Amino acid sequence: MKKETQTGLSIIIFAVIVLFIYFSSNSGSDSTEKKPVATRSGIPNLGGKSEAELLTDCQVDIQNKLSNPRSMDIIYSDLKYKKEVNHELWLQFYAKNQLNAESKHTGMCEFDDNGKLLNSKFE
Repeated sequence: MKKETQTGLSIIIFAVIVLFIYFSSNSGSDSTEKKPVATRSGIPNLGGKSEAELLTDCQVDIQNKLSNPRSMDIIYSDLKYKKEVNHELWLQFYAKNQLNAESKHTGMCEFDDNGKLLNSKFE
């Protein structure tokens, strides 16, 4: 074979290999498609977030409202799926007040279908 033919053939083979690798790595993986997240309660995932991520978002938001945020100790949490627009995460926790007395509280966070925290409250 002539040297020019070998060079041209090498370039074509290289281009085919590059295209094969590119298309095989992108096949079946749509970046806009989110994979479902398995949840403990069997409730559909919210915006691709797991229950642990929702609980963390809720905990951080409620902790910011406590007088002694570091004292928060969650004892129970439960995600409630409602057929309405928003979903609720309920949790029970202990926290200390300004006088360093520990008391039990119930908190609730509301999330939309995308997993965005809408509001939180506790008593």
